[in-house]
Amino acid sequence: MILSLAIFGCLLGIVPIILGSLYAEHKKETANNSILSSYASGMFMMWGIFQIIVIPLLLMRKSLTLVTIIWSIVIIALCLLAAIKGRGKIISFFTLKQNIKDYISWPIIIAILLIAFQTYMLTVRMHVDADDAFYVAAATTALDTDSIFSYDAYTGEIMKSLPTRYALSPFFAFTAMISKICGIRPTIIAHTLFPLILIPLAYIVYSLLGSYFFKNKVKSVGIFLVTVSLLQLFSAFSVYTTGVFTLTRIWQGKSVLAGILIPAIFYFAMEAFEEVGNKRNWINLLMIMFAGCMVSSMGIALGAITLGLLALVASVRDKSIKILVYSILCCAPNMIYAVIYLLM
Repeated sequence: MILSLAIFGCLLGIVPIILGSLYAEHKKETANNSILSSYASGMFMMWGIFQIIVIPLLLMRKSLTLVTIIWSIVIIALCLLAAIKGRGKIISFFTLKQNIKDYISWPIIIAILLIAFQTYMLTVRMHVDADDAFYVAAATTALDTDSIFSYDAYTGEIMKSLPTRYALSPFFAFTAMISKICGIRPTIIAHTLFPLILIPLAYIVYSLLGSYFFKNKVKSVGIFLVTVSLLQLFSAFSVYTTGVFTLTRIWQGKSVLAGILIPAIFYFAMEAFEEVGNKRNWINLLMIMFAGCMVSSMGIALGAITLGLLALVASVRDKSIKILVYSILCCAPNMIYAVIYLLM
């Protein structure tokens, strides 16, 4: 179990930082482009690459093992590329050469305690959700049968056709793949380990937004995070709020979309709009769009709508047709998956 946890921690804790250095190596050295930005970008890259690989293999009814092998080879290759091209950036991340004191204030400390409390409650405690009858069961079925959508997660019967609602957004297959690599059951991955990673990731995205809004003023960013954290904690006036989704069932794809990816589109889109000529920013945004499609079928529409509206406003504001063109290209996966959905 210790080895399995070490593999999980390396895969979803260290690998994203290494992958994210591919973007950070070519950015200006600011607080926004720190280890947090690299970690978020690396995680989105992992999800986006998984979506690119899994959909054609899923449609061809290939095994989960084949998906895992191809994805692992691609991620290892990219990590080696990152180690070669961005060795200095990676070393600075892991040796903490940046002055941490410059990024700490009393609001930041309070925010960290609130985030730790929220993460603890879902990692150590337990929330039972009815939707797990599909999401967790589908991941368990995929792992035990070495297939994706070959067997009904509810009944165990052989499926004659792919379910159109979920086929193009197989986040459960990502859960199953991580389970296969780490040797930990999908239920434990989903209910215990994913919250340990995904709740802090949500606040990493919010901290990046705060840094953008408040021009990297550490105290202001801390107050922003405390405010967001309290809003999340006291958002249970309805079961459909972003706070409830984030803090009670973050292992479900629709929760990842609402709590992490939609806010991420706002931040990374604004970053891309400011440096229109930086292709790496647009590749990062493209990976986020792929990730949005992977986690939820709603992400196919909502991701494109969010980026499209932001691009329309920014292109008018900056009088730049490039912003609109590049954003449309980033939305190409959403449009392709929408057509496939209609054909299915």
